[in-house]
Amino acid sequence: NEEYVEFFDPQDALNKIKYFLKNEEHRMHIASKGYKKYRDKYSSDIFWKTIINKLFDTSVYEINNNF
Repeated sequence: NEEYVEFFDPQDALNKIKYFLKNEEHRMHIASKGYKKYRDKYSSDIFWKTIINKLFDTSVYEINNNF
């Protein structure tokens, strides 16, 4: 589940940048996985559902397109 690429120092970052500039398919795969994780866990719908449920101490509010 590679959703992001970490680096340990400036040289490591530079090496990874060069690698990913040459490997678009791998780069796009990681970007897609990261976006999916954001959409599933951190989208505005999830955020507001969490806030409302905490404010009203309930789990009544469900996520849907009309939220």
